[in-house]
Amino acid sequence: MTWWRLGLLVVVVTGCRHEAAFQVRVDPGGSESLVTLIVPPSLRVNARVPPGLELPDGRVLRFRADRLSADSAYLLAPISAVVPFKTDTVHGTLRMSVCDTVAQVCRPWVIAL
Repeated sequence: MTWWRLGLLVVVVTGCRHEAAFQVRVDPGGSESLVTLIVPPSLRVNARVPPGLELPDGRVLRFRADRLSADSAYLLAPISAVVPFKTDTVHGTLRMSVCDTVAQVCRPWVIAL
């Protein structure tokens, strides 16, 4: 196995581990629902490019957080968006810029929900 193939395998496995660690919680209430991202401690969500959830009908919901990091670069928990209808599950494509705390690098992530 060549080194670049081994490196690609490590990147893919690492990416899957982090992606699996993300959780999405949906809290239905009244006529709308609150969708909250649960982010593992090893990752940060870039505040300069807020996460967006593309719904199947084409609408895009933007996630927000009440608190930012001291340098205003990262969203701090809770990171949430309001879905304008009542639901207990959410489907769509989540797009966000995720920063690894160890590598100090942000990368675009696309996750199908």
